[in-house]
Amino acid sequence: MHALFDMYRVDVDGSVEWLGSSQDYRLALLEIGLTAVEAPGEYVIVDRQTSDRIVLSFGMRRGPPVAVQ
Repeated sequence: MHALFDMYRVDVDGSVEWLGSSQDYRLALLEIGLTAVEAPGEYVIVDRQTSDRIVLSFGMRRGPPVAVQ
């Protein structure tokens, strides 16, 4: 069976690092989640069949702080 999903980490400077491939989307999510525990940041899963991209952010804050009451 061929891998259907590629996994990437996007560094702060915009460079991209290929992490590997997976045959299953849920497994790709799990692998990225486990990686993000040690290396928070932005990750991308690319579906090889459709070219769809899913962007995931772990432990990163975007925009100004928001006050909570």
